[in-house]
Amino acid sequence: MANDKVVLLDFWPSAFGMRARIALAEKGVQYEYKEENLLDKSDLLLKSNPIHKKIPVLLHNGKPICESLNIVLYIDETWSDKFWADYVDKKIYECGTRIWKNKGEAHEAAKKEFIEILKVLEGELVEKRFFGGETFGFVDVSLIPFGCWFYSYETCGNFSAEEECPKLMAWVKRCMEKESVSKTLPNPLKIYEFVCFLKKRYVSKFHHLSTKLHLILTSKPVHHKIPVFIHNGKPISESLIINFQYFDETWRGTSPLMPAQRPLQQGGSHVLGRQTSLTR
Repeated sequence: MANDKVVLLDFWPSAFGMRARIALAEKGVQYEYKEENLLDKSDLLLKSNPIHKKIPVLLHNGKPICESLNIVLYIDETWSDKFWADYVDKKIYECGTRIWKNKGEAHEAAKKEFIEILKVLEGELVEKRFFGGETFGFVDVSLIPFGCWFYSYETCGNFSAEEECPKLMAWVKRCMEKESVSKTLPNPLKIYEFVCFLKKRYVSKFHHLSTKLHLILTSKPVHHKIPVFIHNGKPISESLIINFQYFDETWRGTSPLMPAQRPLQQGGSHVLGRQTSLTR
């Protein structure tokens, strides 16, 4: 439907017209908006809705659809593929990634959510051969690339997609019968190897960050902020005066970082002005 011409005849404060605009936006439909002057209605409106002469009117490739509820229903039925393709994009990958990234309760929650997503898709498929009916179409093309990832999600999540959603898995097998799909999708075992590689890197990075976090917390137990400079096990906190002063005092053989300051005397102690932290 890339070459569809969609026009909405509307009047901006109309709640009925807003229904149509919301439905079109939800489906991601590109359309031309034409504002109507209800005191001087256009010939196009009078021609498109000759009986009631009311807005909104949706024109789809020249075909007029009148009455807001009829328009919403028409939009829902005509552009259903767009909705499900967006659903796949927003749900499958993100939730599947959380399955192999997380542990414990977060892992179980991701697995449960992923199975529910598959069941929603299976509910849309019902008894159809493909999502669009008898022909392999837009939603099928959007979803089937994740078919080779299902094994990884199942293995990492310790569940069976075949048992949970048998009709959806049968759909995967039908799609794999198409040469365009079978020649494009890699072996699920290779995908699993790749996921294991990603998981190992993620765990290693997480462990590295956890080690760093522990070091920060023990070195700066009050504010728990960076930067913390550790010299022979001694933590020095705050980024400007304390660090720079410490550097100047410790490595005196180099040019000083801190400008010469005139200390104030207060009870026999040198008091330096408070420095605002850069970590805010």
